[in-house]
Amino acid sequence: APEEGCGELLLRGGSIFEGYHGKAHLTAQAFDSEGWLATGYICAWAANGQLRVHGKRNGFLRARGGKLVNAQRLEAIYAHRCPLVYQIWCYCEPATPLLAVVALDREAVLRWLQSEGLDLRRAEDMAHPHAERIKGALLAQLHDVALRCRLHPWEMVCAVHIVKALGQADDDYRQLATPTFVLRRAHLKKRYERELKQLKVSLRLS
Repeated sequence: APEEGCGELLLRGGSIFEGYHGKAHLTAQAFDSEGWLATGYICAWAANGQLRVHGKRNGFLRARGGKLVNAQRLEAIYAHRCPLVYQIWCYCEPATPLLAVVALDREAVLRWLQSEGLDLRRAEDMAHPHAERIKGALLAQLHDVALRCRLHPWEMVCAVHIVKALGQADDDYRQLATPTFVLRRAHLKKRYERELKQLKVSLRLS
């Protein structure tokens, strides 16, 4: 791991295995040209000299400026602290800010509509007459959580696409999450590829 920021933990030494028997392609993926084993764990040096493990590589995204974003950590923070959020999946690229696909908590939406004196009918309908106001309230909550939790600027959600649930009725949810409900990021990226493109376009036009 680098001395500043986060990086993947690499190992080399006499106690490290030399490769996968009969599977040269896996060995080539696991080791670099100098014999370092890529563990898949993202780590950083703490001020006291200890090495802190932040999570698995497949749970991280590369954000603007090359910053590593722990997407699973952010999703947990936003899901537990934003009343309007039932499910959330975060996504970003080096050239784009943090985006999110969000399934709303229906009861929380009803309470918010009532507090605003708005129409309570069809609260789960994405064509709700107050859909844009609901989206604005959601973004405000996400921004407030980011500030209260002292998240970095590149960890703040800049645009959202709202859905009834992560995956529609004709989707096999097992393709979108593991049996322990860990989101399958590659599958979700493919599922919401069109919506992500639309969010990127909307940010460029705003």
